[in-house]
Amino acid sequence: MRKIFKAQTNEGYTIKVLSDLLQNNIKTACLIINGQGIKLTMYDSHRRVCFEFILYAENFQIYKFRSETPLYLGINLCHFYKMIKSIKKKDSIILFINEDQQDDLGIRVIPKENNRVTTSFIKMKKGEINKRKRSNQVMSNSIGGYDKSNRFPCRLTNWTRKNLDAYKSVYPLSQKVSELYFSYCPDKWLNQYDKYIKSPPEYTIPDTNFSTLTINCDFRTAAHKDAGDCKDGMTAFTVKDLDNFKGGELVFPTYDLALDIREGDLLIFNPHITHCNNPLTKQGRMSFVFYLREKMDKCNI
Repeated sequence: MRKIFKAQTNEGYTIKVLSDLLQNNIKTACLIINGQGIKLTMYDSHRRVCFEFILYAENFQIYKFRSETPLYLGINLCHFYKMIKSIKKKDSIILFINEDQQDDLGIRVIPKENNRVTTSFIKMKKGEINKRKRSNQVMSNSIGGYDKSNRFPCRLTNWTRKNLDAYKSVYPLSQKVSELYFSYCPDKWLNQYDKYIKSPPEYTIPDTNFSTLTINCDFRTAAHKDAGDCKDGMTAFTVKDLDNFKGGELVFPTYDLALDIREGDLLIFNPHITHCNNPLTKQGRMSFVFYLREKMDKCNI
């Protein structure tokens, strides 16, 4: 039976000890599995302790990964630990996912005497990319224009309508970011500008190629893609350091890349590639995300 993922190690006892530690602090582990290994970065239920580890592929005796994209898996750690708690030192363990059973994580335990091999399966929560704009109450707000949806026409955001003078105060920063965007990526800027000039000026930021600015304060995003952003353009990203923050790196799991963006830096990136944030270990990070909404040029259609 073809497997899209298989990891085998004779350090089964180490996996058992690790899962015992985690299951006392985290109910459901959200794992990222790719060709480089198995990664977890999560807070405990009280958000006091951050757990972060990577089980690198090269440290397994056998490691195979046949998916074109990373797997995002949710596993109940209490159930997982119950299945492996009988493992003894020098026992081996194989973790695997069959191509025709991608909702199940297979667990095969091989005793060192190789006399009683057991195989069990645990049902996984599918690794959806988070499509909700926000999962809880956070300090995050979008200002500027929004394109039309099935429920609403093109409009300024609610905060923008009520705070027009404050909104205008971000024009100079937005214009400077747009200029830098053009200097670094003129082809992408021009593609985006073609849509920008066809958009109603009352819903765009003047003298830029942006319609919208999202401001986040100490907000860690889940793995997601910005489906509503201009498909032919890019997103511009920078931060303001309010109190010497630590952590919060912008992560691109597909490339195993994490970028520590600091005040004065500007990142131009493709928002349609999966991205997220590492945990903040010290607060004080305000991020600014500049972009053009994909359907802004369709407001009058």
